[in-house]
Amino acid sequence: MTRKEKVLKGNVDKLGYIHFRLTKDGKATLYKAHVLMAENFLGYDRSKYDRRNIMSLVVHHIDRNKKNNKLSNLTIITQLENIHLYFKDKKERGRR
Repeated sequence: MTRKEKVLKGNVDKLGYIHFRLTKDGKATLYKAHVLMAENFLGYDRSKYDRRNIMSLVVHHIDRNKKNNKLSNLTIITQLENIHLYFKDKKERGRR
């Protein structure tokens, strides 16, 4: 059985991330675009993510644009680093 290639149209979730609904064997799952990119090209392993562990690895948008999922804009950092960057960015935006 061959499958046709299909260009996927993503949707934007309430947090501003692009995601796709993929179906396999009748079961639909939502996948965020930046996580799919990191899993396939940066070696990120989503199964090891634990939101309760501050040292857990996450995918970070370097330019802080959640819709920019180019590989050159993604990096893998710890949740702790991600939190520090969030507050640093928030503080800098407050000064403007």
